[in-house]
Amino acid sequence: GACDCGCFRRCGQLRLTPIMDDGDGGSEPSSPRRFAPAWCGSRWSWPIRLIFLGGGQPPEMTSRQWRVVSAVMAAGFFSHFDDDLLPLCLRQLQRTLDIPEPQVCLLLSVVATGKGGAAFMSVLADVLGRRVVFFCSIVAFSLLSVISAFQRSVWGFVALQLIARVFLAGKDSMSNTYLVEETDPKCRGWVIGTCQSVAVTGGGCAVILFGAIGGLEDGWRYLYGLASLQLFFLAPVWRLLPERSRGGKEA
Repeated sequence: GACDCGCFRRCGQLRLTPIMDDGDGGSEPSSPRRFAPAWCGSRWSWPIRLIFLGGGQPPEMTSRQWRVVSAVMAAGFFSHFDDDLLPLCLRQLQRTLDIPEPQVCLLLSVVATGKGGAAFMSVLADVLGRRVVFFCSIVAFSLLSVISAFQRSVWGFVALQLIARVFLAGKDSMSNTYLVEETDPKCRGWVIGTCQSVAVTGGGCAVILFGAIGGLEDGWRYLYGLASLQLFFLAPVWRLLPERSRGGKEA
């Protein structure tokens, strides 16, 4: 008969009982293996660790957490690249599109209001799923940046950049959600700080390219056109990101 205590042991007689196997030969499920990337231990990696990690060692995280962090870092790099182009190219835009000086502040203000769309994109993520909103936001602001390079009117450029900022804010909102929900409290500060430092590097890359291309006539158009390249680098993001948090059900 069945054991009164409800356990899966032999109680008075021999019987075969189910055993939970964790895949490693043990009788109890084990937690996922935690590790730091092997390249972090290399002596040749110290310049990268010095710039992005303050010279320290990264924490040990699961493979799922490293996938999420890597995807968010890559997206943050390119989004800051796009976001920092406007102030860099402002004088060229003003000259090419014949923007009067009094309208410059109005242009920047209208474009900046698009970041208020983060709230809308967060609600949309609850309906469509955060991975869909995250990836579609990347594709949308990348394409809008490319289309902006071909604009001949100031208000056409402003409208496109305004919409692009809505998707950019949605991407940032989903990035913060992923980092907070997917990482452990003891390493969350390191993850967020490192992601921010990598993202700022995207802005630095925009400055370097502006120094090389900004001197050309309509150089801002080439810089905005370069936004199309990020789609090739960010294509693997879809597979790296889970649909729901660790506490939720996987997609």
